[in-house]
Amino acid sequence: MPTNPNDTADDTQLMVSRAGVARDGTRLARRTNIDAQWCRWYQGLARKMLGYREQIRTIQGIVRAIDVFSDDGFSYVHAGSGTAINRYTINNTSGASGGVFDRTPAGWVVDPNINWQFTELYNTADTTTDIFACGVPNASDISTNTDMPVYHGDILGTTALTPIADINATASGGVVAINPYLMLYGHDGIVKWSSAVDPLDFTGGDSGDSRPAADKIVKGLPVRGATTPTGIFWSLSSVIIGTYVGGSSIFNFTTVTAAGSIMSSNGVVEHNGIYYWPTTSGWSMFNGVVRDLPNDDSKQWFLDNVNMAQRQKIFGVKVPRWNEIWWCFPFGTATECTHAIILNLGGPNQAAFWYDTVLPNGGRSAGFYDLVFAYPIMAGNQLNSDDFYSMWQHEYGFNEVSGAQPTAKAIRSFYETSEFSMVAPMQVGQVGKDRSISYSVFEPDFEQVGDMMFAVISRQNARTPPSKEVITGPITIEEPQHDANEELIAFKHTGRLTRFRIESNTINGNYTTGSPLIHFRPGDGRRTT
Repeated sequence: MPTNPNDTADDTQLMVSRAGVARDGTRLARRTNIDAQWCRWYQGLARKMLGYREQIRTIQGIVRAIDVFSDDGFSYVHAGSGTAINRYTINNTSGASGGVFDRTPAGWVVDPNINWQFTELYNTADTTTDIFACGVPNASDISTNTDMPVYHGDILGTTALTPIADINATASGGVVAINPYLMLYGHDGIVKWSSAVDPLDFTGGDSGDSRPAADKIVKGLPVRGATTPTGIFWSLSSVIIGTYVGGSSIFNFTTVTAAGSIMSSNGVVEHNGIYYWPTTSGWSMFNGVVRDLPNDDSKQWFLDNVNMAQRQKIFGVKVPRWNEIWWCFPFGTATECTHAIILNLGGPNQAAFWYDTVLPNGGRSAGFYDLVFAYPIMAGNQLNSDDFYSMWQHEYGFNEVSGAQPTAKAIRSFYETSEFSMVAPMQVGQVGKDRSISYSVFEPDFEQVGDMMFAVISRQNARTPPSKEVITGPITIEEPQHDANEELIAFKHTGRLTRFRIESNTINGNYTTGSPLIHFRPGDGRRTT
């Protein structure tokens, strides 16, 4: 803002707000962007998220869990729904997908409430790497105590998975490989482990069990970098570390916290040895100790809008290229995940921050980041035109590529800045000036493909309803031409509290924000209601 409000010369200001999107608090109190869709921040600046394409269109149900295993140039994808376990392959070089095989166990009874957990472990008994799967009817109730069989089969195979024959190989929570042990867990705080020499043996050898918690254990993951087999487990109210000690105990369990919570068993994400998960009051992380993960931008918005009756459908997936963790959740009355809230972990010189987006195609139901293929894979939660469900490869190109005959479609991406004004002091103790601002010229600075749109939106005071806001635009920001003499946009707009919207919605459209400038001068001091 100008230092002299009577100065009649134009001033310029960066049309940039703080990275991320702030949903909590009032617009006038924020210095962070107030709205966005399919937009992320990198190096503190807004840019369109990348596109996505259908990999497979013939998945038999709404997928609740995905497992990806890479071998000899291919990724083997298992997708578990209440209807079936489907398997297909991805060529790790070309991205081409193979056909879908049905690996559903014989006699499986279809149940839309089934929520799967997968894990992988080398089976010394048959000298293959096996996939282990436990499907529990807990998609609508994380605390269910129904024990279910654990199935297994060659992870590269195409035939139906079969149940582990051992009578003790059942679980109401799930399954995890803590090499060389297969561990099962569930209600009443039970953890069971197999023999070290045979993951199918839960009766002989050094197999055993323990009850480190009183309530249900809902999730287990291996701890990376431990010198002995070690796992981390989440019960409904605690976090527990299980460590191999040998002897008659085999495993020793230590409660890290007995005052924690977990929103969903599929919401835990491990990144660089740190575990992150949503709780019933925000987010937590574990890096040796459990602590709260701050979110002053959108924690209350999330807790106010997540459908708690469908909380167990929340899932997390990391996107390491952009240092992001996504938690997809059902918004409002939705029964499937329609939105994602995103933690950007920041960097050496940047603190973590948050933003969110509406999910495409009606939403997603499960996700997995394939470390070898190096793309996030997500499952659609709406029937496609073939009356099946689709698997999607994200972070691919700039379009949505979908359909029985793959067709490119534009992806809408936008962000809205915080409000600019002379009225609100930028910091406590600073004096504001009761004047409007007249805007006249916009100097775009974007790495841009395709035309974009620019809009200016003002309100007279903090209680002005949306119907009374004054809007200029949208104005086209044409794709830069190399022979153009001037790339400025002239317009006239006067407002007291003003924000700016940047949008891309064209085939192959893309943008990366640089340092866009807005020209302005002080306006009059009239105040209206």
